[in-house]
Parts: sequence; structure tokens; C-alpha cells
Amino acid sequence: MGYLLSAECRCGFQGEAQFGTGQSDHPLKLDVPCFCEACKSLITVDVRARDRRCPKCKMSEPSRFDDSRMHDGVALRELASCLDGDSPVTLLDANYLCPGCRQYSLRFHIEALFD
Repeated sequence: MGYLLSAECRCGFQGEAQFGTGQSDHPLKLDVPCFCEACKSLITVDVRARDRRCPKCKMSEPSRFDDSRMHDGVALRELASCLDGDSPVTLLDANYLCPGCRQYSLRFHIEALFD
């Protein structure tokens, strides 16, 4: 199952990303929303690809938003989940580090599902 996500912060930052994968790409691909420090962007990265650099600026490997260091630690619930092999990959309903203001105030919302 794949998710189309929107993200917004109270500073005005907005973005879109994908999470998971559809049936046609499973198990070869796994999209995860990420934060590129170099270009301050919310991006989607296929974490199963060999080259995981930012698709916008081609700089270093971005930070994955499913990493617990990327949110404030106060999760209301699970927002979206998928599997990486046998391991669950989860995006929580929490305040994430915003690429715009660098505060823990970015929120993800599910806009659509795809398969």
C-alpha cells in the first residue's frame, strides 16, 4: 500500500511526498518522505535504491522522516505503515522537524492511497 502525503507547518512551509509502494513496484521499491539538509526540502526517496541522494540537489543522503529523531517524541497514533521486508516502517501522527523553520511543527496528512 502506498500513501500520498501532504505536509504543512505553522511557519507556512508546505510539501508533498509519498510513503510506501504500490503492487507493481513491490518489493523492489520503498518510498519514504525525507528531509534534505542541503536544499531544505521535503522529498521522496526510494530507500531501496543504491543512490539515495536528494533527487532535487543531488547532495548527501537525506534524513528519513520515519527516524524517531525527526519528530518531537509525542505521537498521537500511527499515521501510515508499510513493510521493509519483515520490518515495519512507520510514520507517526506527530510533530516533525520542518525543513523551513527547523522547529518540530511539521504535520503530515494522508491525501490518498494507491496500490
